[in-house]
Amino acid sequence: MEEKIGRRHVLPNLTIYLLRQLPGQPTKNMDYIDEADLVNFLHKIQTGYRASSEVPYHNDMHGADCMQFAFYALTKSNMIEKAKLESLDVIAMIIAAACHDYDHDGFNNGYHVNSMSQRATRYHNQSV
Repeated sequence: MEEKIGRRHVLPNLTIYLLRQLPGQPTKNMDYIDEADLVNFLHKIQTGYRASSEVPYHNDMHGADCMQFAFYALTKSNMIEKAKLESLDVIAMIIAAACHDYDHDGFNNGYHVNSMSQRATRYHNQSV
């Protein structure tokens, strides 16, 4: 997909595509959200991920990969039915997976705490 549409469009386009592929009536799943607003939001999320040259793992492709797994888990394990998830729950899970490492700097909690980084100080060494 990246080769066809360019990397900065993968996350937004894949998110919309997967939301439309959810079981049930795809249009019903998107009734909660204005699609133009969602696309705008997703482009902002895309630009908030750091470049893969700066953050080799927790970047936009990792967000897209996690989102694909969330979609797979939701649809192939019957999780939607078993957990009695509403459409909004499912949409939230897909979008949350896409966003989960937004602005990740590539370092873990231990690094931030040990280096006494500004981020660790701001969050009092908890869930940095």
